[in-house]
Amino acid sequence: MSWPLVRPLPYPAIDGLRFYAAFVVFLVHLVGTIATEILRIPEASFNPGSEDWKVRGLYLLADGNHGVDLFFLISGFLMGRVVLTSPRFSYVNFITKRFIRIYPAFIVSLICSVLYLCNVIGWQFDSQSVLKNMIFLNAIKDYDVVRYNHVTWSLGYEFAFYFVLPMILLLGRFLKPAIAASLLFGVAAVSLGEYIRALALFAGTWIAAFSDSQLRAVARRIPLSVALIVYATPLTLKGGTTLFPSFASFFLFFLPAAVTLFIKLVFDEHWLSRILIASPMRLLGTVSYSFYLFHTLVITAVLHSALVPLGFWGHPLLIPLLIVGSFFGSLLVATASYVLLEQFYFAVFRSRVGVGSTAVSTPPAPAVGL
Repeated sequence: MSWPLVRPLPYPAIDGLRFYAAFVVFLVHLVGTIATEILRIPEASFNPGSEDWKVRGLYLLADGNHGVDLFFLISGFLMGRVVLTSPRFSYVNFITKRFIRIYPAFIVSLICSVLYLCNVIGWQFDSQSVLKNMIFLNAIKDYDVVRYNHVTWSLGYEFAFYFVLPMILLLGRFLKPAIAASLLFGVAAVSLGEYIRALALFAGTWIAAFSDSQLRAVARRIPLSVALIVYATPLTLKGGTTLFPSFASFFLFFLPAAVTLFIKLVFDEHWLSRILIASPMRLLGTVSYSFYLFHTLVITAVLHSALVPLGFWGHPLLIPLLIVGSFFGSLLVATASYVLLEQFYFAVFRSRVGVGSTAVSTPPAPAVGL
């Protein structure tokens, strides 16, 4: 059965993985809104060390920021394959296509967020912050930027990565792709400092430096249960323990686990990969970028412009309706955004954008999936 909007991809499991990443980020903001705005849990006490088990349980649900790191890992892999397998790589074409792919939905989500938050919620309009958001300076922690659409900080990391990624071609003139990617990863690891989360992008490129046959061989040797346990362990131990005294110590444990799971899910066949490549999951993955961009705005609008005006504040159905309305509202907006703002990119570049499907030393087969 052919589902509308589902695109042909050389790595179809990535679609399902994309939606998982977007969904756990959605949970961060949905559960955070429920905890702080509806249940009135002070932000200072909304942490994994709370003595209230209900608060700790809510925090566990809301601790899904690693979804962004999975997005980075996926993007680093796909972009690495583009750079490493293009027979005549053009940086101008590469960055132009990335801009056309990312910017339309991003700018519309930013405009909608500014209009809603300033006119309905009462945020102060700051023209300088809007301009800085437009060029992704909201990703720089030291800048005083109002993040009207908070999640778009990650796009600043993406574009900074795009400027550095072609260095792998220069290194590739003297070194094998895997060694070049390892060197680039190592330089990033010692250079990123407080921006360490960008290391997931370079980890994705490191994976991309190996051929599909090599990655499949590795994936077959990793039991799925082991990959899942390794992945879940740092996420489970992250809160309420002294094992990870800082985010960096957690991340350096989590990233290899995420790499292991990514390789197992994308390059091997098993029950979980079959779920990820199922048409419904792939459809959700197709609209995951817009889902990611618009979900915080939808959550806020459903609560403040629908449920509260309709008299549901204090009603037992408030939280269930917020959950259902936010999820399906985000899907509806994401689908409309994809059709109106994203789909044209794949129509225009369908035969021009490729990801190598067999090895990084041979030209890629035409494919779309970026």
